[in-house]
Amino acid sequence: MIIDFCAHCGYDEVSSLSHNIMNERFFDTARFVELAQAAGIERSVVSGSENESLIRFPTLSPASDVAEVGSVKGVRIFPTYQIWDFDGEEMASVLAAAKRSGLIVQICLRLQDPRVLVQKTPSGEVLKALDKLAEVHKDVRFAVSGANYYEAQANSALFSRQNVWMDISHVQHPINSLEKLLAVVDAGRVLFATNSPIFYPKTAVYRVIHSAISDLNRDRILYQNAKQLLG
Repeated sequence: MIIDFCAHCGYDEVSSLSHNIMNERFFDTARFVELAQAAGIERSVVSGSENESLIRFPTLSPASDVAEVGSVKGVRIFPTYQIWDFDGEEMASVLAAAKRSGLIVQICLRLQDPRVLVQKTPSGEVLKALDKLAEVHKDVRFAVSGANYYEAQANSALFSRQNVWMDISHVQHPINSLEKLLAVVDAGRVLFATNSPIFYPKTAVYRVIHSAISDLNRDRILYQNAKQLLG
């Protein structure tokens, strides 16, 4: 089994910004599921759609009403692309809902190449603010999507917290490998993610399977950690 903790399909107010540089059909549910299945991915966390293989984490903007998301396992916010005040009322509402309903709060730092979609708030600032938030709200589970190796290294306190997980959608390449990341972040808190269809899912799967890590850690990353987090 492989669980992709950060992918994109269906309507999503943030991913829709990418349509000007990508063929829009790649965000179509049927096409996305086809790509995931071809890569051996059985379940994917997405924003805009839900079926038996897709787990819906609705995207919230600061203007959203979290009470309207319905029965879901988590929500997504994009604080690098939208202005979120982590000390403000909007975030307080999200945290209250997370505590009340057990929602996972997914913090998405990068949708794609930042040269294409410019960040309004630097990811480093978001991670520092999140560290303070996670320290105070220990009963809320946060999943950080899109952090790179250097950000994990620079924010070791954040990524050592028991209520914080990190995905690998923007980690793996020849220089900053999965092996290096596991020297910084505990393998039990690392989640597999592809950021597909923006990145090709087969490549992400291949890199994990062929990384120089133990089989135990490989299984944790590919599905066990996500399965435990999702419940």
